[in-house]
Amino acid sequence: MIAHVAQAGEARGRVVLQLCSGNTSSLAIEAAIRVAQAFQSEIESLFVEDQQLFELATFPIAREISPTGRQSRAISADDIEREMKLGFAALQRRIEAMARAANVPVRRRVVRDEPVKALVEACAECGPWNVVALAEPFGSRACHSLHRLLDTVSDTTGLVVVGP
Repeated sequence: MIAHVAQAGEARGRVVLQLCSGNTSSLAIEAAIRVAQAFQSEIESLFVEDQQLFELATFPIAREISPTGRQSRAISADDIEREMKLGFAALQRRIEAMARAANVPVRRRVVRDEPVKALVEACAECGPWNVVALAEPFGSRACHSLHRLLDTVSDTTGLVVVGP
């Protein structure tokens, strides 16, 4: 792997750890922290509240079904937002503890957007030397979105993904 990540305080890039769901991988988070540590960089945890999920909640036919399939309820945008904020807050505490133990500065950002678009904006904002780390495990269903990410996010020098 050949990559460059801007050092902390350089304001020209960092490790952007994208989090889109509660299904994050501890290995991905640890890998992002190790990359930041190796380059004396910082991590920005980018929590993306997927705009499409909130748009889906506006449809009266949208339902949340329990894992057993025995219960269902209407989806509420307020409920989605509250559950995301609680989940992301717990995850952020875990990321901050891991980063602190590795002496890696960490910042956080929460945006409501489409995930790839959020990455484009975050990487463009802070210069060309960003490594993107995807916190969710990469699977075969993600190939299309990974292809789109590589085509669209131009201010990156590396990508960290982990398997299931």
